[in-house]
This record gives sequence, C-alpha cells and structure tokens, in this order.
Amino acid sequence: MTKHLLQKSLILLMVLAACTSSVELTEAEKAKFDARLQPLIAGQAEIVESDYDVTTGKDGKKIYGIIIRGSSADDIRKLGIEVNSALGEIITARCTIEEMKKIAKLPSVKAIEAPQKAQLYQ
Repeated sequence: MTKHLLQKSLILLMVLAACTSSVELTEAEKAKFDARLQPLIAGQAEIVESDYDVTTGKDGKKIYGIIIRGSSADDIRKLGIEVNSALGEIITARCTIEEMKKIAKLPSVKAIEAPQKAQLYQ
C-alpha cells in the first residue's frame, strides 16, 4: 500500500514539475520579442543556431544573448538572471528561453531583441 501511494505521489510531483517549468505568455508579452526571437519563443523545431548568439551552459541548456529595452535592470536581476550591461534603457543579458519568457512578463520591459551579428563585407 505504501509503495503504491509513493509511486502515485512521485507521478503527481513529476506532472506538477512539468506544468510549472513552462512559462505561458500573453499576446502582449509575445509581442515584446523581435521577429528573430519569435521562433525560439514559439518552440519551432527548425531553428538555425548560427542565427543566434548562443552558447551551451554547464547544465547543457542553451543560453542566448539578448538585448532588452526596459527601465529596470534590477527587475531582471531579481529573477536571478545575470545582467551583462545596462545603459539607460538598454540592457544586455544571457539567458535561457524560459528566462526570456520570465523577462517578457516584467512590466518594466518594453522589448527583447536578438543582437545583430557582425559580418565582414568584401
């Protein structure tokens, strides 16, 4: 009896963890992302990694460089996200897709953009 109850509890905890790990966005929050980040946020399967400033963290998660237009770098820090730089309303950070979604929920954030990659012209 105890083993069966323990198994059910474990399954319930796994389901709850799966539900809470994904951040759902409103249409207004989705609109804060530029066109290049939209496929990432939507979870589209065919994403070309070279289009992004992306690295892999120690835990294996992909970490993206982003530019945030907002009035408070401290709000982002309070989420546990490391801010690289902040000057006026321009903030840069590196974070996972889930963390980007949390940033979009902040009222102080107006826009989230992917940085432009430098290219050589010949």
